[in-house]
Amino acid sequence: IRVIAANAPRRYVSLVSRNGTEGLADLQAKVSGTKLPLPSFPLPPPSPAYRRKFEETMSMPALQTKTGSCPFIGFSSDDLRSVRPETMQAQLLWDHAMAKSVANALQDPQVPLVLHVCGAFHCAHGLGIPEALPRYWSTSTKPGNVADSGDSGREVVGPKACPEGVTSVVCWPASVSATLAEVRSGRVPRPLGAMGDWVIITEETFAEQAP
Repeated sequence: IRVIAANAPRRYVSLVSRNGTEGLADLQAKVSGTKLPLPSFPLPPPSPAYRRKFEETMSMPALQTKTGSCPFIGFSSDDLRSVRPETMQAQLLWDHAMAKSVANALQDPQVPLVLHVCGAFHCAHGLGIPEALPRYWSTSTKPGNVADSGDSGREVVGPKACPEGVTSVVCWPASVSATLAEVRSGRVPRPLGAMGDWVIITEETFAEQAP
């Protein structure tokens, strides 16, 4: 089995999270003649659905109480809570780099299937990697909205269908306390069935205690 590291190198994603994509442009200028192992820039702006999901996720009550940082890309909790533009740019870079890695693997005629393992945020609701994949995989069709907007010139803000040939399987913990916190804060939790083509509900995480 061929294994591929699909992520963008941590140092580049961390650089963007601090200085935005301009930081990468400065780096590229310093290493003129050497192509960075990244998707082509500029990246497209986040779709309305992606932006809304990002902002809603970053404002979740559970995140507001956490401290520390992500050990993989250097996001700090303060960066996430403030929804800094650089943080979203770094997230987009991460998703597009993984989408490009998947697309590159699919170009090999000896590879009939690619199984990509990632965090749920990167693929749930047809956003993230599935949304970016058609940019790099020419045989894929552009994903459409699950809901029909009734207006072809306007994009619906909500879940999207995965591109043709792509199946999304999401494993999600049955987090009772987090769900109750969402409801008590006045939010309406999204239906789990909209997260992917298949959604596997696992047991509640051990760190949680029943109310």
